[in-house]
Amino acid sequence: MPYCTQQNLIDEFTEAELIQLTDEAGLGVVDQVIVDRAIARADREINRHLSGREDLPLAADDVVDLACDIARYHLYKNSAPDHVKNRYDNAIKTLEKMAKKDLAVVDATGSAATDTGTVAEMSSSTSVFSRDSGRW
Repeated sequence: MPYCTQQNLIDEFTEAELIQLTDEAGLGVVDQVIVDRAIARADREINRHLSGREDLPLAADDVVDLACDIARYHLYKNSAPDHVKNRYDNAIKTLEKMAKKDLAVVDATGSAATDTGTVAEMSSSTSVFSRDSGRW
């Protein structure tokens, strides 16, 4: 499942902007194929930064905003305005902080997501045989 959807992009940046960026046929509608390609590229970029840090794909809500900024940047191809490039750069910096564990990944409840399966823990009962018990 992608980190963001076309609707997330519309909610964040407006449908008019998406039409402007994707409507190569001049039909006045968002080209779903172009949007899906940009979203997939954003997903790959996020996963590349966080591979080894988290179980992927992430289920964290705060990654949606990062995915939107990254996908939007890729929709502009090579002509992104400064404010779009700045949001992209900030998203990448945030991913780098998450990868270094300098910034926690937060889930839908607002709790920091925890790494699972990365720490081994052992426990045991008391010894059956010992010098003090008198049983050898």
